[in-house]
Amino acid sequence: MQLSKNVMFNLKTIVTILIFLLKTSVYSQSGNCIMDTSYHNNGIISSLFEWDAEKACMCGYYAKFDSLGNPLLEGKFEAVDSIKCLSCFDNFYDPPTPNEYSRTRELKVGVWKYYHSNGQIKEIGVYSKSVHEYQGTTHPFVLEDRPYNTYSSVDYLKNGIWEYYDEFGNNYLSIKYVDGQIIYKTERY
Repeated sequence: MQLSKNVMFNLKTIVTILIFLLKTSVYSQSGNCIMDTSYHNNGIISSLFEWDAEKACMCGYYAKFDSLGNPLLEGKFEAVDSIKCLSCFDNFYDPPTPNEYSRTRELKVGVWKYYHSNGQIKEIGVYSKSVHEYQGTTHPFVLEDRPYNTYSSVDYLKNGIWEYYDEFGNNYLSIKYVDGQIIYKTERY
């Protein structure tokens, strides 16, 4: 008995969807991370990311694309319980109050790549396990007789050697960082 092309297409589609769901289900059970996608208005993928719904933060692969589909950046986040702050302040109070730990629950880990608009690598390197964080608000409001912070800005700190490239792929600069501080630069002309 020969099945029609329409029925075969539907079976392939159903099997593909089932495999995807099974992979997603197994993956999401190991660490609560699920892969998600956001799109530009033109239907082109804007970002691919892994999300931890329990902690409400990024927890794995992350990639961002322009409206033509060219890569802008890619790297990996790790969902963590706490991140050590280096000079983190709550700017809402006067004087600003220092904080020992960041409120963010996502840490950039591993190699991160940033791209020029033509797809060539712009910079590549790794981040520190510490962050700078500044908390405060331009429009404060009070919650239960306490000021409530409505914004938080996190600076991920570069660590190790970062390589910088021009639009043609030529490496023109290397910078060594330790927790965001420049140790030395090597320029190439």
